[in-house]
This record gives sequence, structure tokens and C-alpha cells, in this order.
Amino acid sequence: MSSISAILNTARQSFLAEQTALQITAHNIANANTEGYSRQRPMFEASPFGDGVSIQTIERLHDQFLDRQMREELGAQGRLTQMAQSLRRIESLVDETEGQGVGLRLQELFSAFQDLAARPSGVAERETVRAKANVLASALNDNHRRLVGVQSDADRQIGEMVATINTLGEQIAQLNRQAQSGAGLLDETSANQIQDQRNMLVEKLSSLIQTETFEDGRGGLTVMVAGGLVLVQSDTANRLEVVPGDSNGELEIDYVFADGVRQRITDRLRTGELGGILEIRDHVVPDLRKRLDQFTAALIHEINQIHRSGVDLTGAAGGDFFDGLSVYTAAQAGNSGGAAVTASSIVDPDQLTLKEYEIRFTDPSTYDVVNVTDGTVVSSGNAYVSGTPIVFDGISVEISDVGGSPAAGDVFAVNTFSWASAGISVAGSIVNSIEAIAAGLSAEAGDNRNALELAALGSSLVAPGGRSTLGEYYSSILTDLGIQVNQVSAGEDRQNMLVDQTRNLILNLSGVSIDEESANLIRFQRAFDASARVISLVDEMYQTILDILP
Repeated sequence: MSSISAILNTARQSFLAEQTALQITAHNIANANTEGYSRQRPMFEASPFGDGVSIQTIERLHDQFLDRQMREELGAQGRLTQMAQSLRRIESLVDETEGQGVGLRLQELFSAFQDLAARPSGVAERETVRAKANVLASALNDNHRRLVGVQSDADRQIGEMVATINTLGEQIAQLNRQAQSGAGLLDETSANQIQDQRNMLVEKLSSLIQTETFEDGRGGLTVMVAGGLVLVQSDTANRLEVVPGDSNGELEIDYVFADGVRQRITDRLRTGELGGILEIRDHVVPDLRKRLDQFTAALIHEINQIHRSGVDLTGAAGGDFFDGLSVYTAAQAGNSGGAAVTASSIVDPDQLTLKEYEIRFTDPSTYDVVNVTDGTVVSSGNAYVSGTPIVFDGISVEISDVGGSPAAGDVFAVNTFSWASAGISVAGSIVNSIEAIAAGLSAEAGDNRNALELAALGSSLVAPGGRSTLGEYYSSILTDLGIQVNQVSAGEDRQNMLVDQTRNLILNLSGVSIDEESANLIRFQRAFDASARVISLVDEMYQTILDILP
């Protein structure tokens, strides 16, 4: 009897094991099209006592190295995708193909100056000059406004991305809680599904921000972002927050520790969609705005210099043709002293270089003025007196001890081109009267010498750097932007291919193959039927024994 019981027990174990294997196979087939699902495999183990088989574990087929690679590729993809979308938008905003851009308006202004030189007293010619100047100024204003709009939209996107990151962190922490609280209670299929859900959330997170993960040995997953800051640990999720910047008002990103202490991490975010949009907001657009402002400042400065040397129709000396130049100052973020810029102005427009400068304090009572563009020292060892104007190259800057004296190492940036594209406009005197346009160098009738000088600017090498005309310089801005768009788009295409390749590797391992599962179904069914047949035979054996007993 004991031997028949052993046979029955062996068949029962086999029957139950094959039944579980069939359930797992059916579960795999049911989830063949479920996103993020990793197929499961029953791991059979023979009894060490030779009395049957059991399923020791239900294996979730995945490769942690492929998972890590996928997260890295998704981070790079997110960055490039976000940059490509933003760059294409910027390119469309400054598009010249419709004949409405700055380049065409610039040509039209110089052509109007040429027409004015042919008839320096002509009303129609003067009206045309004023109209073309207004249109050019408006086009530059529009470009500036659009670029500022891109940065404002980037701030909005940053806020939304940070909110999504926080939500994903909370969801991962919740899954950790389920995995840890159910340890030993959850069946392995449910535990594997929690891991699949968690892996999908981490992938979404990796598309937004750089992530690193490791399991804590208790079923929980620790997620770190921004180079080692813990976003999720066990069932606790920390947070990122967006806050207004200290100087320019643009949003910054803080990591908030559990005790409320904050750490500014904006500069640490390089990958993911968040890194891409920060690259656009903090580098691409500012660089483009800077070049546009330098172009505009050169246009204003060069035309004004010639116009001031001329005489208008009333015999008065010509004034500025364009308004829009002003002194821009900014305290360096690391300044530790209490001094601040309290006033600034252009005192001699003819001395302006349109270069970048820094006022650098070597100690609380001494400063140097440095031309950063050329790398030259304008003046050094200057004695600092609070409230006393610092005058150099046509600029006056007043620094005062607002909250204390300056500290050694404090730096103040100065230039006269920032915001020029926002501020350019036709001078009020010309807006009020076309007679204020100075076409000649004297009051004599027909004097067109100044108009000729103004027209000649179109072919003069007066653009920033002194190696190109204004038209060529503006074209180079658009050309460089187009090159950048093409490079990032090509990088995006390559990265999409790498993501697809990595995804295919994961699917080859973790994805459900209907053909393979169908084969397993037949294999497990046959084993199940055979086990059932053994049980049936044992039953018959028992019946035979019972029949022969008295």
C-alpha cells in the first residue's frame, strides 16, 4: 500500500505542477499585448527524495543590464526629442522663407537709403526710409518677443515635468509599499506584476530625468535622480520643486530633503526631457538672443554714428536715427558683498564698443575694469568710492554700498547690447517729422553725402567681429540655427534607432511569443494528461486490491 501511495503522491505533485505551469502559460498568452509585461516561466525542481516534482519559483524573464541600458537610452532620447521639437519651433519663428523676416527688411532699409541719396529732399523717399526703418524695428521686436515666449513656455513645461516626476516617484513608492507589505503573502505572479508596473514607471521617469536604481533586498526599489539624490527609498518619495530664480526670474529646480532642506539642482540636470528643455531655455535661446541683440546693437550704433554726423532739412545737426541702446548690468551670482549697481547710462555713444565688460573687485576698495570680449584690461587698481560713477568706453556705472561694501571677488557684468532687439525703435524726432532725417552733410540743396554713407553701410564690414556685413551676420545666425536643428534632428533619429534596438533586445527576452507559449501549452498539457492518467491507474490499482480482499 505504501508503494502505491507513493505513486499517487508523485502523480499528484506532477498534476499540480503542470496545472500551475498551464496557468502561467495562459497568463503569458493573455498578456501578449500588455505594455511592459515580462513573460513568466515556471521553474520545475525534482524532489530530492525521488517522489515527484514541484515548481520552486515563477521566474520573471528580464535582464537588469538591459533595463539599465534602456533607461540610459530613454534619457538621451528624451533630451534630444525635446531639443529637436524646440529648435524646429524656433527655426519657424525666425523663418525668412515667407519674405517677412529681418534679412529682407534690412535690405529694404538700405535700398531706401540709396533711393534717398538719389533724391535727398524727396518726401516720398523720406517717408519710405521712415516706413522701412519702422518695419525693420518691428521685425526685430517680434523676434525678441518670440524668443522670450519660447523661454516662458519652457518654464511652463519645466513645471509640468517636475510635477510628473513627483507623481511617478509617489507611484513607485506606493508599489514598493505593496511589495514590502505583501512579502510572503503575495503569490509570485502578483509580485512579478508589481515589478513590471514599477519598471514601466521607472522608464517613464528616465525619459524625463537621469535615474539610477537598485533593489534593497526587501522587495523595494530605490530610485536616485540628478546624480545620486534619492527620489524614492522604500515607501517614501522625496520631491522636486520649482522656484523663481534669484536673478532673472526663470524657474529653478530644488531637491527637497525629508527635513525640508533644499538643494538647487538645475545645473545638474543634463539628460531626459527636463535636461533638454533646460538646455533650450538656459543656453540655446540665450545664445540666440545674444547674437540677435549684438546684431541689433551694431545696426543702431553704426546708423546712428553716421546719422549724427549729418544735417537734416532744417539745417540742424542730425540726431539718433534709432533708439534702443542702453547699459545692461548684472551682479554675478556668487557675489558675497553688499554693493549693487544703482545707476548706469551711456555718456558718449561715439566711444561705445558694444563689447562685454566686467567690473572686478580685487578687494573692498579696489576694482579692475576688464574687456571680456577681447580679454584686455581697460583699467586696473582703481580706487572704489561708493556712489562715484565708474566711467569707461562711453559708459557710466554707479555702484553703491546698498547692503554693505563689495567683497573681494565680486563681479559686475556690463554691456550695451543686451535687450537691443527688444528696445529698437525709430527715434522720436524722425517719427514726428521726416525732415529730421539727415541725408546731407550740409544744408545745401541736393547734398546726399550722408545718405550715401548710410546706404554704403549695407556693404560695409561693421557687424560684430568686423569680418562681415550686417546682412551676412544676420544670415549666419540663421545658418548656424539651421545647422543646429539638423544636427539635433540627426541625433534624435540615431537615438530613436538605439532605443528601438534596445527595446527589441528586451522583447526578445521578456516579450511573449505566441508560438513559443502555444508549444509550452501543448507540452504542459501532455504532462498534465499523463499525470492524470497515472492517478487514474493508481485508482484502478486500489480498486483491484479492494476487489480481491475478502
